[in-house]
Order: sequence, then C-alpha cells, then structure tokens
Amino acid sequence: MEYVKPSISKETSLPIAVDWIELRLLQSGKSDLETSSLSRMFDTNADEEDPDVRGQEDSCAEDCVGHWLDEIERRKNALKGSYPFSVNGGKIILDKEKLKSPGGLSYLFCLFLSHPKNNDAIDGCDFLNLTNNDPVRDHFQIIATIAAGGYLRGHSISFGFPRPQGEGFIDVLKRVVNLSHDGAKLQHTPYPAAPSRVKDAGIDVVSWIPSNDDLPGKILLIGQVASGENWAEKPVNPNILNSLEGWLHPNFASKSNMARGLFIPFCIEQTQDASLFETFHYLCATTNLDNIIFHRDRIPFYVGRVFTESLHTDKELTIERADDFHHVSDWVKDALGRLRNPPATV
Repeated sequence: MEYVKPSISKETSLPIAVDWIELRLLQSGKSDLETSSLSRMFDTNADEEDPDVRGQEDSCAEDCVGHWLDEIERRKNALKGSYPFSVNGGKIILDKEKLKSPGGLSYLFCLFLSHPKNNDAIDGCDFLNLTNNDPVRDHFQIIATIAAGGYLRGHSISFGFPRPQGEGFIDVLKRVVNLSHDGAKLQHTPYPAAPSRVKDAGIDVVSWIPSNDDLPGKILLIGQVASGENWAEKPVNPNILNSLEGWLHPNFASKSNMARGLFIPFCIEQTQDASLFETFHYLCATTNLDNIIFHRDRIPFYVGRVFTESLHTDKELTIERADDFHHVSDWVKDALGRLRNPPATV
C-alpha cells in the first residue's frame, strides 16, 4: 500500500494540496507529472451521468489545479535553486540534481517532517513512524543552526539540548560569550536561586553578524526550533535574555540589538479571505508570535546559501552543525527510499 493518498479532497488546504503533488511525484520515482492528470484525482460524489453536475465538478477541479500550479511557481520564486520542482509545458518537473543539493535536501526534509500524522496528503504516521526522542528532531536542529548562519551570513551556535558532544549549559554559554566578543561576561558564581541543572533555557540557536573590527555591538538572533504542530505556542519570549541573568551579567553591548526567530518545517497556511502576505503580517506584528518565522519557504534557501557561498569554510565563520549535514542527507535518502518502496504489510 502506498503512503501518499491516491486522490485528494477539494476542501484540502492549498499548502497540503501542493505538498500532496510533490509527494506523489517523489513517490512515483519519475521526473515529471502531467498537470492534466491532477483534475482527475479528486475525491468526488458527483453523478457522472448528469452533465451539469459533472461540468461543475470539472470547472471546480480546473480552478483548484490552477491555484496549485500558481503555488508551485510561488515556492520556486521564493526558494530559487533550493526548490526541486517547477511547472513547464503542461508538466510538473522534478529536478533530481537539485535533490542532491543541501538546499534541495533541506526542502525534502521539511516536506517530510511537515506530515508526521495521517492527513489528506499522506499516511504520515506509517511513513515517518516518529518516536518522542526520534533523531529527526536533532536533524531539524542541524538545519535550523545552518539556516540561521546563512540568513545573517554570520556565526551560528547550536545552543539547544541535547548537544552532539554532550556539552553542558555553562560550557555552551561560555563559548558564545567568548566567540561573540561582545563584552558579555559570565557571573563569577551563579545566583544562589538559579537552577543547578539547565538544558538550554529555551534557546536552540544563537547567531550574530560579526563586525570587521570584532568589537562589541552586533546584530544578534536568538532562535527556537519547533517541529511539532503546536509550533505557534513556542515563540521566543521577548524577555528571553532575562532567563540567563542567573549566569550572565545583564549588561552587554548587543542586548538591545536582538532579533527572535522561530524555526518550523511547515508552510504557513493563509487565513480565510487573507493573502499570505497579510497572514504573515498578522502573525509577526499583531499576535504573541512576533518572531521572524523561518518556515519551509525560507529555511532551505538559507541552508543552501551556506554551502553555495562556502560561508562555513571560506568566510572564517563558525557555523556549527554544517559538518553534521550528512545526517540530514542520509535520513532524507532513507525516507525517500521508504516512500517509493513501502513494505507490503503497510
């Protein structure tokens, strides 16, 4: 039994419908999919013998397919070389070479991770079969750390717990302080009431733009990684640095130059009667979710930038986890293999 659903409902949201198209093409192992075949893939209860009803169904299907193709073009324009799909000559094309690039692999990773449960597009529970402590969660931390460095073209530290080398909280905090050269200092002794054991104080990524003279005063990004459906409940708190004052002196040069970011693998769904622009504006400006949202339209692009511009090797930047990207690549290749060759008992 195939993981990707053979047909789709007209009521399916635009992002999930286009994900379904991408997953269908990936599952097929082919390089293209005829756009004319999409309108025949709707679940329908229409009376096929009634020409009026059938005509209405066909017109609705054509409208839906048109919106789907527009969304593929929008994703391509946003992600550029990190998006492996395109529309050309009545076909949806899969560029298999782009699948081998860090940006393309990051896109597939985010696409797969966006569907951990059963939905209109895919039997995600059976496909991913994720556990609570599944390594895929750390793989997303790898991607987020790299993407933050690509976004700022700056240093990026994987702050979140667990850390690959088993590093403790104080050790990683000290490393950020020493590397940033921003005048921050650790408390000689932690506040007596400060917790004795801290994982990461709610911080997963710390990134900043270095200055040419390496003196204090920089743009700082504090990031949180959220790979679950409750991501909207996990923005970085505007007072996040206050939680570090038990170990870090409160006054340092860039404290007022801090941006907050939330890294998620999902595409943002437009709210009813609103454009994607308006939806983002609402999320980032008028709700508690006033973070920079790094979602599937952004993360693969900035991961790709790190590798295409060799930021982690040629620019004297510390972008942690770039050397761990092979874990992401291996996981994606394994998941792609399972997608195309599901077990007979599924």
